[in-house]
Amino acid sequence: MSIKAKSYSQNKEFWDLYQNKIAPCVTKFDKQRIVKLCFAIIGTIFFFVLGLLFSYWLATMFPKGVELYFLNLLVYLIGLVFYSAVKKDFECSIKEKIMPVVCQSFGTIKWMDGLKEPYNPGQIYEQSGLIPFYNKVECWDDNFCGTYKDVAIELLEAEFTNFSFFLHFNKWQRVFKGIVVKFALNKTFNSHTVIFSNSSWFCLEPPHLKRMLIEDVVFEKKYSVFTDNEANARDLITPLFIERLKQIKLAFKTENISCAFYNDLFLIAIPTNKDLFSIGSLVKPVNDPKQYYNMYEEMESIIKLIDYFKAAK
Repeated sequence: MSIKAKSYSQNKEFWDLYQNKIAPCVTKFDKQRIVKLCFAIIGTIFFFVLGLLFSYWLATMFPKGVELYFLNLLVYLIGLVFYSAVKKDFECSIKEKIMPVVCQSFGTIKWMDGLKEPYNPGQIYEQSGLIPFYNKVECWDDNFCGTYKDVAIELLEAEFTNFSFFLHFNKWQRVFKGIVVKFALNKTFNSHTVIFSNSSWFCLEPPHLKRMLIEDVVFEKKYSVFTDNEANARDLITPLFIERLKQIKLAFKTENISCAFYNDLFLIAIPTNKDLFSIGSLVKPVNDPKQYYNMYEEMESIIKLIDYFKAAK
């Protein structure tokens, strides 16, 4: 076993899942990966060579036509898009096999391709004060819904937009793009509390909530807390809760994470432009554990937070 593999094996649950279910399932896709990689490389080289020939032709025919070189740049971009499209197609074929296997480790959670299975989370994220003023939600290709230990959970990779009318121009304006999570606490609490990362650009102070100071100095520097019941909010924001929040930040490799307690629900918003839960690299063997471990860590960080709330009853 390599040094890299040993580091993954430290998480026994993941390593058992990988060795017994993931690796046997994906190994057969490696020949397909090599074929797709060759196809992507040949196609990309074709467009790049076409771009060079086009550049030469433009330089010969239109020596002063600088604006025409933008067309040449477009040819190069088509080559990059072609490679990305082939990679995405291969990734989707892998995910259809792997995601149900990974989800088995987290209760009865189901993976949904948002592009094929439209899903609308409603206005709960706006009502909670977590994401302001949106009237349209588009879910992308990685969404999870189901239950874990009798707790209903929803994890979406989505873009929230708002239709605005300004000076006779109608347009959709992005409000938030990233990961949103919602799960039921299965317990009653008596406050509406919102926790914003101080580095988030999309936060908007809820008008009916008051700012609350947290005794944890490090937490106070990174987050702003607003609530309508300070005593109840302090019961919720414990040192162990703060530690679980740090684990989510580490798993998703971000500093921008905000969350809310609202109507017996806990909601999380993680803004990002990254393609999370990404697997199926063309340049790495399909049985490389790292890509699956990264995805597993992201899911596990959310699950551990559910475990925390269940234990805190």
